Amino acid sequence: MTRLWLTALLLISTGCGNADPCAGTRDLSQSPAGLALTQQEHGVGWGQQECFQCHQIWKIHQQDCTSGVSIDVASINDQIDVEDASTCATCHGDNGVPGLLPADTGGTL
Repeated sequence: MTRLWLTALLLISTGCGNADPCAGTRDLSQSPAGLALTQQEHGVGWGQQECFQCHQIWKIHQQDCTSGVSIDVASINDQIDVEDASTCATCHGDNGVPGLLPADTGGTL
């Protein structure tokens, strides 16, 4: 039991040893499809319309985690509407959901 407490205390005091705000994220600009999501890359999220059930609004687009491309994170956040998943589709594609893309895109990015 003491070993468990010491391990927990060590993890808490070191912050799990990772201060990188982009840890655990993928650089979508390095994807063959660019920012658009693909079935292979999005796994269980593919075909789901409710983006914010898995991607918490307070955690997404907080840092520019792309390499070689400058992203205006504040501008992106200003365009996100938690009531409208098509605001995600504008950049990330339809995620396998027909009709998710805004009508003015003509169905393509």
